[in-house]
Amino acid sequence: MASAAQTVPFDALLQERKPDVVVIVMGDNLANYKASSFSRTDVKKEVLSLTTVLGSKSIRCVWVGPAWGEDNKLAGKTLKRTQEISAFLESQVKPCDYVNSLEMSKPGEWKTTDGQHFFAEGYQAWGAAIANEVEQLP
Repeated sequence: MASAAQTVPFDALLQERKPDVVVIVMGDNLANYKASSFSRTDVKKEVLSLTTVLGSKSIRCVWVGPAWGEDNKLAGKTLKRTQEISAFLESQVKPCDYVNSLEMSKPGEWKTTDGQHFFAEGYQAWGAAIANEVEQLP
């Protein structure tokens, strides 16, 4: 049985909802953990596709970087790559504020199913930490 699911284009969603702030939680999916490196050019394009639209509409944005996982598990995530993508994102996401998830826990503190995806307790802790960081922004 086919699903009738559909997506709404980002611009249309912004126009419909008129948010005061947009929180973007994206980092792991840009890191390309199973490859020997990630494409800085591709990451810049992904980041710019969002930040340019938000900046042009004067919508405040907060970009949340990746959290620690567990080194060299099924998902291919490594602590080194996580640090690299986090630092790169922090340098690229203006005009968004950057929330560094690496400061919210220690490596391996939030257990994962595969090195990248947390068990429920980890997602709850990360979500609470993100909410706290966003509330503390000026």
